[in-house]
Amino acid sequence: MSLSIGARLGVYEILGTLGAGGMGEVYRARDTRLHREVALKILPETFARDRDRLARFEREAQVLASLNHPNIAQIYGLEESTGVPALVMEFVPGQTLEEVMRRLPSGTGLPLQQALGIARQIATALDAAHEAGIVHRDLKPANVKVRDDGTVKVLDFGLAKAVTATDQGSGPSSGSAPVDSPTYAASAMTQVGSVVGTAAYMAPEQARGRTVDKRADIWSFGVILFEMLTGQRLFAGDTVADTIAAVLTRDLDVTMLPADVPPHVLTLIQRCLDRDPKRRLRDIGEAEHQLDPSVSSSALRAPGATTPSQMSAAVVVRRRRVLLWVAGILAVVGISAGALRWERRQPTPEPASTSAPVAAPHAIAVLPFVNQSGNADDEYFSDGMTDELASALMKVQGLRVAARSSAFTFKGKNTDARVVGSALHVASVVEGTVRRAGSKLRVTVQLVNTTDGLAIWSDRYEREAKDVFSVQDDITGAIVSALQLTLSPASDARAHETRAVNPEAHDLYLRGRFLMLKQTEDSLHKALDYFQQAIAKAPDYAPPYAGISFAWAWLADAYIPPNEAEPKAKAAALKALALDPTSTEARTMLAMILWIYDWDGTASREEFRRALQADQNSMDAHVLYAITLCVSNRWSEGLAHAERAITLDPLNAWPSWTREQCLTHARRYDEAIAQHKKTEELDPNFFYLDSFVGIAYREKKMFAESAAEYERVRQVTGEPVAGLAVTYASMGRTTEAREILGQFLEKAKRRYVSPEQVATIYASLGDKDNAFVWLEKAYQARSAFLATSIMSAPYDPVRSDPRFRALLRKMNLYPRSDGRPWT
Repeated sequence: MSLSIGARLGVYEILGTLGAGGMGEVYRARDTRLHREVALKILPETFARDRDRLARFEREAQVLASLNHPNIAQIYGLEESTGVPALVMEFVPGQTLEEVMRRLPSGTGLPLQQALGIARQIATALDAAHEAGIVHRDLKPANVKVRDDGTVKVLDFGLAKAVTATDQGSGPSSGSAPVDSPTYAASAMTQVGSVVGTAAYMAPEQARGRTVDKRADIWSFGVILFEMLTGQRLFAGDTVADTIAAVLTRDLDVTMLPADVPPHVLTLIQRCLDRDPKRRLRDIGEAEHQLDPSVSSSALRAPGATTPSQMSAAVVVRRRRVLLWVAGILAVVGISAGALRWERRQPTPEPASTSAPVAAPHAIAVLPFVNQSGNADDEYFSDGMTDELASALMKVQGLRVAARSSAFTFKGKNTDARVVGSALHVASVVEGTVRRAGSKLRVTVQLVNTTDGLAIWSDRYEREAKDVFSVQDDITGAIVSALQLTLSPASDARAHETRAVNPEAHDLYLRGRFLMLKQTEDSLHKALDYFQQAIAKAPDYAPPYAGISFAWAWLADAYIPPNEAEPKAKAAALKALALDPTSTEARTMLAMILWIYDWDGTASREEFRRALQADQNSMDAHVLYAITLCVSNRWSEGLAHAERAITLDPLNAWPSWTREQCLTHARRYDEAIAQHKKTEELDPNFFYLDSFVGIAYREKKMFAESAAEYERVRQVTGEPVAGLAVTYASMGRTTEAREILGQFLEKAKRRYVSPEQVATIYASLGDKDNAFVWLEKAYQARSAFLATSIMSAPYDPVRSDPRFRALLRKMNLYPRSDGRPWT
């Protein structure tokens, strides 16, 4: 269907054409409702005639719309007007990378720094998408836009899969079409078992029609980087068949690369273009790090040769992207920091046993088991088996087990055990593979000494898949025996109890947990569905209830008003504990909910103590308890728990960030700034709730540094940042502060936004009346932001107002023992 300029499609007015592709015609349009330009892809008429296909495509589009990243062109939604379906996307001005390179003299590549800068932004986009479980499948220069300011946007993320799911039998009709022809582009997205992608940039396994994962994108990335540097196609032919043959057989010729290409970039390209996906670079986040201008030419090493210092750098811990933290951990942290009961007397100190690290005679890390099933969808099973084995070992008295977050930073990296030992301070590591085929299960596992890299023990288990619990028991017993430890009677009894669990319920729980840990809105809702299915199979199985509690809590404040989600989270936590009083996850969850929802500090602290008595090595419990203590003005105790969490999980930015938050609330700003440097080393993109170093800079009148920090956050998240508005207001730049305020107010019309974020901006602008209107809204919603931030510096402008003390009383946040509010 062709549309003329000035035509209307729903609320969209056509402004011009942008081109045509495999999915139909693309138009530049104006959204007359939101007053912004968009790109409209008019989908083929076959979609309009087949409602089932359109519904499947819409479900895929909803997943893709969850990607919100500054280097990814946003998908806004699916519009259907007068029977014409159209995909509504962000309009990105500028040239495609293909157009940029086409304008170069023949055989000439881009300048080195420009090429590396573009590549790094592409890698950043891929990393964010891969963390969300989305693979591009058709990455090529035509799908990369370069704006005039140098910002790179990757287009059509995941649409190859979306079309594949709906477009039956659309593969190439012959091998004679030119590689760049519209005919081939239109037919390149086909059913599973057919070729999906664009020939010159597809991975070998993709060219063979096999199932692909994120490593196919990494191959395409390597091809694009090579082309940018050389100005020549790596794989080219007169026909599609010729090009595919080149992909499958032609070796990389490194002599084609310019002489000024650094050795570490050359190594990166070679690793991206390994034909064997198992040997290929496994994590695009590593490429992102290596393309940083600050990385030396010797930084990139072959797998297994990474140095300990590199293991603590951002490349190791980029697994959790900022948006996943904002969307997923928002409520977890906020809940624990939420409902504060301020004591009229000085608080009594916590027992020293919870604040000091416990020296264990043995320390071990369980590295993520490798999924060898040949099906990427089985990743949930290998990850779940890793988690359950680690959980079982945590119950062994005298054994310290490295936290999951730090252990999983090594997923897919084939890292030498000695490096892991140095990074995690463990004496041994458990490595393994899992292969599940039908009803059969094969697990290989070994225990490796981190001093010399030699195996202490290894074995292989071939069982029925339903016997997974007995396999885990056998592995646990063998490891305990090899380390000359002893299983406690309680642990052994617990093992016998878990063996009685319905295997179907257990599998559904693992699927739900895998999705829950992705921490996106869509994955959390899908996780809830799996947990409910597990409960239907086994009503007395506790773990799904704990999962439901976590999922609802993570949805709270990020996507759903807390007073809607928290009661469900609390009920699930109580049910989990009724079924299994030893569940540290459920106990920690309940402790947080008692703060944020019941506002019962005494009961919450008791639950945190009980959780830590059951598991002194629970990083989550230490972090969340630290936040509640620090916001309650119990600085020494809170900081001790934060430091214990850092010891337990040294490669995770969250514990370091927690210490940063505590120091900021204590108004120890110089120490907070110093701690932020450590957080940044672990993950330079880590962000949640507010930038505490931004607050520290602002309170020290270092406004330029504060604004720069918040601008960085805004670039990373692609969202308005309340802290930046507060800094602008402090600088006297009220126009810019009000502009950000307007963005929040507009967003609040469309979906839930924490009212506290709006209140803090009004407070900084001196508009007390509106500040208290929005503080009351936050109170009614029981926003975690409110309880976390109410005693911090941004509310100093309204602290003397009688309405502020009234709000504290309603929240059970009492003044100090001398009768004055805390300041």
